[in-house]
Amino acid sequence: MKRSLLIILFTLFIAILSMAKRSEVHIKLERKESTNISQDNKPGLPNVHVFYDTDTKLLEIYDDEDSSGEVMVYDLMGRKLVSSSQLNVILQLNINLSDSTIGVICLEGEEWHGEGLFEI
Repeated sequence: MKRSLLIILFTLFIAILSMAKRSEVHIKLERKESTNISQDNKPGLPNVHVFYDTDTKLLEIYDDEDSSGEVMVYDLMGRKLVSSSQLNVILQLNINLSDSTIGVICLEGEEWHGEGLFEI
């Protein structure tokens, strides 16, 4: 009985690990400090969505409003992993499976910037 229970639990554990884990990355967006633009003329913050899939190592970034901006992804040691000169992009992270770490995503637009953390 114990043996069959262990086999069932082990099979369930393997099945859970094999499922793709796509999760949204929370990005904190802020306006850049600028004295040249009056408060009334400042554009709104973009509606940026970021998703990361731990199995495929794909980072999907898109903006509902087609804002322009750049994407940079670093590890906690400050090493640049990947970057893009546009927001609406899918990036492949080339990380070894043994290199489980935290990734830092930095988004930069003309009047705003944002940052978020995610588990690689």
